Amino acid sequence: MRKNILMGILLALFFATVAKAQYEVPTKAIISNVRFNVYTENVIIAFDILNARIIDRFDVNIKAFYNDGKELPMYSIYGDLKNVTPGENKTITWDIGMDLERLDDLIYFEVSAELLTPEIIKPVKKTKAYLYSTLFPGWGTYNLTANKYHLTKGVVSYGLIIASISSKLKSDKYYDDYLNSLDFKERNNLYEDADNRQKLAGAFAIGAVSIWLLEYVNIYFAENKVLNSNMELGVNIDKVSGLPVMSLNLKF
Repeated sequence: MRKNILMGILLALFFATVAKAQYEVPTKAIISNVRFNVYTENVIIAFDILNARIIDRFDVNIKAFYNDGKELPMYSIYGDLKNVTPGENKTITWDIGMDLERLDDLIYFEVSAELLTPEIIKPVKKTKAYLYSTLFPGWGTYNLTANKYHLTKGVVSYGLIIASISSKLKSDKYYDDYLNSLDFKERNNLYEDADNRQKLAGAFAIGAVSIWLLEYVNIYFAENKVLNSNMELGVNIDKVSGLPVMSLNLKF
């Protein structure tokens, strides 16, 4: 009985820890345009880190190989290796004379990088996603799908609200001028301008509301990629011991 209670406590603590897990948004950063120049004393390897966020930082790893695939020792290297910012024309210098007596064949390089600053999203349930998107359309869907394009909904919707308020204020001004004007032709023009601005303000407002409603629909149908990770946990009761048995399945 004591074992059962202890196992239950451990399981509860484990699931509490898993519930607080975070989702790491896959990076779109790439290393491209790797090139190098061989000099008398060293080799300078250049490369670009593209499609990364400005705040991203990387640890860079580099390997050298002969054409037959044999890896070469690279101990005497320096340059853009640690805490590297994204951008073009990153360089690593290899003091080749310190590591090799001579080159016996053509060589090539492989450059890879580890992202030190991943974008982290805390898992949310759809009920909280609705709240987020009420404050800023797209925020809730972004937290469910980890797709940043949803955030543009908030920018557009608030832009429409601002445009609607601006048009309404201009409409009120035109209408006040219409009431104060004594010129018949001017009054007609001011009234028409006020009416057009009023209709435009309504159209902008409808557009903003439509984006909010569309966002709620998106949340309803969206798959929660943040919570639905590649790890599945299950608990069963062992028929022999009567103790709870926890299973862990990983999808690859």
